[in-house]
Amino acid sequence: MEAVWNEFWQHHSAYLLTIAMIINEQSYLEKRVVQNPRYQEKVMKTFEFKLQDYFSFNQILFPYWQNGRLRLAGQTLHQFGSLHERIMLGKRLYRILFDDQERLKQVEKWAGKKPHTGSRKDYWPHIFNDIHEGLPGEKYQIRLKSCKLRQGAKRIYSPALENVWRDVRHAKASEGIGLKIGAS
Repeated sequence: MEAVWNEFWQHHSAYLLTIAMIINEQSYLEKRVVQNPRYQEKVMKTFEFKLQDYFSFNQILFPYWQNGRLRLAGQTLHQFGSLHERIMLGKRLYRILFDDQERLKQVEKWAGKKPHTGSRKDYWPHIFNDIHEGLPGEKYQIRLKSCKLRQGAKRIYSPALENVWRDVRHAKASEGIGLKIGAS
């Protein structure tokens, strides 16, 4: 990364710097997380993890306002275990965000005005709520039709992340598989 940063300071290529940072970050994750046998067993080989890919739940979205309506631009990541796919996703997200300057302004405007809580209520408050509106033990009923809340239906519970996940202190990152510090 040092060589890329030096190139950036001389020629100011934000695109080259960003792509190098995407590759660097994903390579770091690949060596320390994705290739970690414990992570493979406890996460990537689980049924739940495989379902996320199958149902396209691995989405990165940029909210923004256009013509008075909330819009989302982004991509779905398939094959999380593929370093190449994660790098290509980063490149596509870069283009989505920076190739359209008007959209970029609107994304920045939305982000500046809206604190992000991790709840779907941040994007769709008419469908989701961070307060559970149902009664304990109440039988689940289908609430959506054509992506809209059915008449008389209670909003879907989507709590803020800070209310459902406690803070966790993580151990220092490992050196990674196959990575040797100080080797030439």
